Amino acid sequence: MKKAFFYFLVITLLCSLDSQAEFVLKEIPSAGHIIKAKQDKTSCSYNFNDKTFISIEHDEGTMVNMGEDTNDVYWTDPLKEILTLWFNENKIHKLRITIHLSGTAGVMRSRRAFGGEAILGQVGNPLIYGVPGLYDVENDALLEWRCDGWKWEDKRMKVDENGDLTATFSATISNCFMNFVFRPHFYSDHLGFSGHEPWMRRMNSKSMNGWCSWAAYHNDIDMNILTKTADFITNNFLPYGMNFMQADNGYMANRPGVSLSRRSYAESWMAPSKKFPGGPAGIAKMINERGLEPGIWVRPDFFSYNIGQFDRDVLCRRPNGNQTQSDWFENIPDMSDYTITNYFVPLFEAFKNAGFKYVKVDGLRHIFLEGLNTAYEPKEARRRFRNFALAARLASGDDVYLMGCWGLMPELAGTFDACRISFDCARGWKAFHRQLFYFAEFFSTQRIVFLNDPDHIVMHENADWARSRLSNISLGGGLLTYSDKNSEMTPELINILQRGLPSLETRTAECGEMHYNHPTGYMYGNKFNTDVITAENADKQLGPSIEPNVNSPFSTLWAIHIEKPYEIWCVTQRTAIWSLKEDETPLEKLGLDPSITYLAYDFWKQKYLGEVKNKLHWEPLTFGHTTVVALREKLDRPQLIGSTRHVSMDAESVEDIKWEEPSLKLNLKCVPNAEEIYTFHVPSDYKFSEVTCSDGSAKKLELPEESPEILKISVKANAKNVILGLKFVKND
Repeated sequence: MKKAFFYFLVITLLCSLDSQAEFVLKEIPSAGHIIKAKQDKTSCSYNFNDKTFISIEHDEGTMVNMGEDTNDVYWTDPLKEILTLWFNENKIHKLRITIHLSGTAGVMRSRRAFGGEAILGQVGNPLIYGVPGLYDVENDALLEWRCDGWKWEDKRMKVDENGDLTATFSATISNCFMNFVFRPHFYSDHLGFSGHEPWMRRMNSKSMNGWCSWAAYHNDIDMNILTKTADFITNNFLPYGMNFMQADNGYMANRPGVSLSRRSYAESWMAPSKKFPGGPAGIAKMINERGLEPGIWVRPDFFSYNIGQFDRDVLCRRPNGNQTQSDWFENIPDMSDYTITNYFVPLFEAFKNAGFKYVKVDGLRHIFLEGLNTAYEPKEARRRFRNFALAARLASGDDVYLMGCWGLMPELAGTFDACRISFDCARGWKAFHRQLFYFAEFFSTQRIVFLNDPDHIVMHENADWARSRLSNISLGGGLLTYSDKNSEMTPELINILQRGLPSLETRTAECGEMHYNHPTGYMYGNKFNTDVITAENADKQLGPSIEPNVNSPFSTLWAIHIEKPYEIWCVTQRTAIWSLKEDETPLEKLGLDPSITYLAYDFWKQKYLGEVKNKLHWEPLTFGHTTVVALREKLDRPQLIGSTRHVSMDAESVEDIKWEEPSLKLNLKCVPNAEEIYTFHVPSDYKFSEVTCSDGSAKKLELPEESPEILKISVKANAKNVILGLKFVKND
C-alpha cells in the first residue's frame, strides 16, 4: 500500500504542473522570443538561447538590415518567427550561411511529398539536395529558409568541437531580401504532440525486429508453440538482426479483472496455466535464453468485474452513472489516480520484474476515445489518459520498450517508444494496401516522436507482396515484425525476410500534415468482395487518386538517403498500391542533384541498370509488386554499387570502405557460413586482378551476360567480421 501511495503522490504532483515542468532533467529550451541579431562588416548572426544559431558571411560591400531584438518579428501562436534579411539593392549578394544545431539534427522538408515527389527519409546526417530546412531534434526546433540560388556546400553535416552539428549552404541573392522561418517547439506546439519534450525524454530509437504470435495463431498459443518458434527464429533470423519475440493474446490463465478473489489484478495476468505452466515469467525466461528480448501483449481494461465491499468503483462512467460502451472492451477503467496506482502500476511492474523488455499495450484508442472521452470533458479525459501513460513508463522503467496500439496518439508522446499506426494487417489485399498507405501517411513522426509500427507482415500470403512490405518497412525504419507459423515459412520466404533484417534506423526528412482527401476509406466498404485479386479489380477497389496525372502518387515512391562515414547514397523504392505505369522521375524529386551522374542497381533483380542522368526510368509495376534501386554517385575508380545481404545495399553489412590505389578494402559484418554477393562497378581503365578474404572464402563470379564494367564477388565468411580485399590493375 505504501508503494501505491508513492505512485499516487508522484502522478498527482507531476500532473498538477504544467507541461513545461514535468520530469525536468535539464534546462528547458524557451519558446519565447530570445533570438538576437548582431553584425559587422563581413558577417552577421542570430543567437538563440545565448548560442550562435545562424551565422552569415557576406561581401564587405553588402549592407544587411536584420532588425534588432524584437523589432521586425512576426508573432503567431504557436510561435513562428519570420526573420527577414534586407540587402542593399542593385547588387548581387553572395552569402555563406552556417546553421548551428545540437548533436541530433537533420534536414527537414516542412511539408509532405506531393506531385510525384518521393517521401524522404534519412539515415545519419546527409544534406539532401533541394531541402531548405533543418530540424533540431533535441530542441524540437524547425528552421527553413526561402530564397533562390542556394545549395549545400557539403554532402553531410559536420561535427564541431562541442559535439554539435553544423550545416552550411551558399546562396546568391539577386533581389533585396531573404527569409528564415523559425518554429520553436515544432512537434509539441505546431503539430499537437504536447507531450513531446525531448530535452526530458526521447523515444528509444533503436531498430526493432521481431515475431508476433497474433496473425499466426490468434488465441491458440501454448508454450510448445512459442518454444518451437523461438528456436526457428534463433536458427534463421537472430544472426540477421531479429532482436525480440512477442507473445500476444492467449497466454492468460483466466480473464484478468476486479474480483473478490485473493489474486490481485496484476497477479491474475501473471498466473500460470495448463498451456503455460511457468506463466508469463516462464515465457520471458525461455525467449531470453535464446538471445531474444521477451515481449508480451496486454490490454489495460477489466475483462471481468465483480466489485466488492472492500474496493471502490473503478469503471469509466458517464455523469448519469452508466458505463461507457465499446465494441471491444467490456469494462473500461476510469484511469483515476486510484485506479492507476492500485491496478496498472503493479501490472507494469510485474511485467518488468518477469523480464519482459517489450510490452505491446493494446486497445488504447478505445480506452481514450470510447471511454474517457465520452465520460469526461476533453481536458479531463486527456489528463487521465496522460496519467496512465506516465505511470506505465514510471513503472516499466526506461529499459522496457513500450508500444502503444493502436493509432498515433499525441498523449503518448514522451512516454511510449512506438505506436502502431494501422489496423490489424493480416492476410488479403486490403490489409496490404492500408499497411503501405498508413506507413506513408504517418511517416512525419518517424523516430522523432515515435517509432512507427505498420503492424506485422504475413509473409506466406504472397511472396511479391512480402517483398514490397518488407522493403518499405525496412528502408523506412519501421518496427518490423512478421507473423507466420514455422511451417508456412518456405526457404524463399526465409530468404526474403533475411534481406530486410534489421530495419534501418531511418528518421523522417519531411513533416507536417498530409492531404486528407486520399480515398483510403474505399477499402473498408462492401464494394469489393472477391477472392480473385486482379489488377483491374484492385484498382477499382481503391478508387480515384488525388493525383490523377501522376504515375507515382503519394505513398508509392520513397527515397531514403543514407550517410555513412565512408559514403552517402540513396535507395529509392517504387511500390504499386495499384498498378503503376511506366514513368520517369526527375532526380530532384528524389532529393538528388540532377547535375550528377549516378550508377543504378536493382536489389530484387540483382541487376545493374546503368548510368542515370537527370531522370530515373521506371518499368510498369503490377499491383503489389515493388522495385528497389540504389543510386550512387559515379566515381572514376572501382566502387561498390549493390549487394544481396540487405535491401539497403548495404547499410547493414558494410562497416567501412577504403580505396588505396589500386586496391579496395571493405570491412564486412557477416553472418557466418552464409554466402552473399557484392557487386562493383569497375571503370574501363581498371582491370580486376585478385580477391582476398581475411576469414573465409571469396571468388569472382563469371557472368557473361552482365556489363563488362560489372564485377560480382561471392563471399562466404567464417566469422562475424571479415576484411574483403580487391586488387585492380590500372590500364595505361
